[in-house]
Amino acid sequence: DYLTPEEFKLMYDTPTPFMNKTQTRRFFIFSCLTGLPHRECRELRWDDIYKEEDKLGNINYYYKYKRVKTKRNNKNPLSQDAIDYLKILWETKSCKEFIFPGLKYSAHENLKLQTWANISGVRKKISPHSGRATFANLFVRIEGANIMDLKELMGHKEVKTTLSYIGTSLKEKTEAVKRMPRLLEDSKTNLF
Repeated sequence: DYLTPEEFKLMYDTPTPFMNKTQTRRFFIFSCLTGLPHRECRELRWDDIYKEEDKLGNINYYYKYKRVKTKRNNKNPLSQDAIDYLKILWETKSCKEFIFPGLKYSAHENLKLQTWANISGVRKKISPHSGRATFANLFVRIEGANIMDLKELMGHKEVKTTLSYIGTSLKEKTEAVKRMPRLLEDSKTNLF
């Protein structure tokens, strides 16, 4: 499952004192904002985050990582939310080298994520992978979003893998159907 923007905010605003001694909460929020998977977050270092100035003088922030599955080196841009969250992580860091030191993947940590979702009122099955799915579903709903850009951001070899992350809700389907063009509006035939 993935989180809607409203569900993400609910979880983000819900305190999790039972997670204070782990990096799971910090990782999950970052994954929702970047799409970076758990495995790559474990290896993410502070010096993997950097900024570049483009030809117009704009400053853009990036992170670099090596995708474990594909063995490809990747450079991805960071959204303003991800940059702001990294500033919070920097101010509260416990390690000079790794962003998520000691990040673990276990059934116990997964249960903490689900507990966090339940306490916040999110009634979905949440796992570490839900962060990636959240990013993908938020990105694809941006006007002008390109599935090939998402494929690259997710570090996938095949677009069909990227498409498997995309979901929909009844609310979204209903709104989409309401936006369809009217075909019978000027028709003179009335069968009912």
